[in-house]
Amino acid sequence: MQPALTRLARLTRKADTDGLPAWARGALLMVVSAVGFAIMNACAKEASRRLPFLEVAFARALLGAVAVTLWARARDISLAINNRRVMALRVTSGTVSMTLTFYALAASPLGEASALMNLTPIFVAGIGVVWLRERVTAGVLACLLLGLLGAFLVFHPTGGVSRGALAAIGAA
Repeated sequence: MQPALTRLARLTRKADTDGLPAWARGALLMVVSAVGFAIMNACAKEASRRLPFLEVAFARALLGAVAVTLWARARDISLAINNRRVMALRVTSGTVSMTLTFYALAASPLGEASALMNLTPIFVAGIGVVWLRERVTAGVLACLLLGLLGAFLVFHPTGGVSRGALAAIGAA
């Protein structure tokens, strides 16, 4: 096994915090994740100038599959599918989201697409209300609506929305 994968697997185990408090480790992993996605988005934007966005998305999916497989092997985790219906739904939604993400990166300015794709928490909260019937206070609902309105006003103050922006919102 490669030393880097072994070390990465060891660092991500809950019991091994390298002396950091849990909150600091969580914050550090969030920053590393954000930087990783920013780099991926910039690379995808650059690649989409030369290649069709579907080819870029396929390459990203292939690299991700290889990385997950290596990670799972390094941690001795099974990738067996237990519930095929749930997995089919997950694969379908992931494929649609990834396709929309790479279309948005190809069709929109990088900053706009990235920022709109970061609306995911607002959409998750909205889905929780609709699908899971979570109770929401008037204040939370107002915040969700203001967040969406703010995103539209920042990116298109005149009211026009590009197809790339809609794809980014769909990817979120």
